This record gives sequence, structure tokens and C-alpha cells, in this order.
Amino acid sequence: ADSASLSITGNITLECWVKFESTPASGNIQTFMAKWDDSGVNQRSYWFALQNSGGTLRFLLSVSADGIAGDNLVRNWTPSTGTWYHVAVSWVASTSTAQFVVDGVQQGADVVGTATAIFNGIAPFQIGAYNDELVVSPFDGVIDECRVWNVARTVTQINDNKAAELVGTESGLVAYWPFDALAVPSGSYTQWPLMMGKSFRGPAG
Repeated sequence: ADSASLSITGNITLECWVKFESTPASGNIQTFMAKWDDSGVNQRSYWFALQNSGGTLRFLLSVSADGIAGDNLVRNWTPSTGTWYHVAVSWVASTSTAQFVVDGVQQGADVVGTATAIFNGIAPFQIGAYNDELVVSPFDGVIDECRVWNVARTVTQINDNKAAELVGTESGLVAYWPFDALAVPSGSYTQWPLMMGKSFRGPAG
């Protein structure tokens, strides 16, 4: 769903644990998290995914400043199926700079784009897919421990906390899905009771 806390317009960090059952075929994408509606209503904000571009697997962070055009920041990364990875992206608005991180290690150099803000749209926030009316670019596997921050976390901060359950009062934490409870606990973040169980199994596609 859409919410004020997830309508981030500046610095952002997205992170989760993932295990692939398959990786996307050429020309396809599997989504980790997104606030992005591609159904012709110009409600694109941000989208974190794994993309297959002509046979090359790569991270994709797309941010839109106007809800229409997406600024695509990419970094090559080839995961294996059946293996757990902690994946994260941290984006600094003022410099349009992204850092992609796997298991606490930055993948390559910083990636620089052109957008310096994120559109404050009404598209729903989704895990494992994107879009409002249709399930698009679904994740094939398991997703766990999803976190959204309205700050650009450093690689050190991401690494130091990737395997720790959060308290909920961490500065900048705006949403947290540990997938181990349905109740909304106390704290400064939002734990949306979206999925049952300890992890979210994405639809095959």
C-alpha cells in the first residue's frame, strides 16, 4: 500500500535477504521492492530489482523525479540459485549516486545517474513485484527481512546490521518486514502485516 512513510523523495536505502529459485531470462526482471506503477498512470517512484540485459544479470535501481521517466542505475551481479544473499542499495539524491551491496560488500564503484529527487506518487509499495493492477516482474524465490530507510546508509552500516534483527527505533528506518509476526509492534518504523510467515515466497515467472 501507499503511505507517507514510504513516499520518500530524497535519500533512500532498500535492503532484504533473497534466495533465487531461478534468475530472470534475457529481457526479464525480478523485483525485490518497488513503489512503481507502470500501467500508464505516471506513478513511478523507485524500483529495486535484478535485471537480465541481453544475457547479463545486473542490479537495477530505477528512480523517477517526475513519475514518468526512470533514471536507471545498474551494476552487474550474477547470483546463484538456492543461495541466500543480503542485497541492498543506497542512493544519495544530491549526487544521484547509488551503491549496490551484497553480503556487506559494495559491488564495484559508485553508480552515478541524473535524477536528484524521487517523485512523491501514490503507487502502492510492493515486495516481490510491482504495479497496481497487474503482477509485473515477479520475484521467483524467497524474500526475507525487508527494510526501507529514508537515509543513505553507508556500506559499513549495512554490513554491521545485515544479520541483526532491528529494534525499530533506528534513525531513518521507515518500514520493516521481518516476516516473523503479523502484529504491528511499538517503535518508530512501520511493520506492515502484508505477508504470512517468516518469509515471502514470490510467484514463479
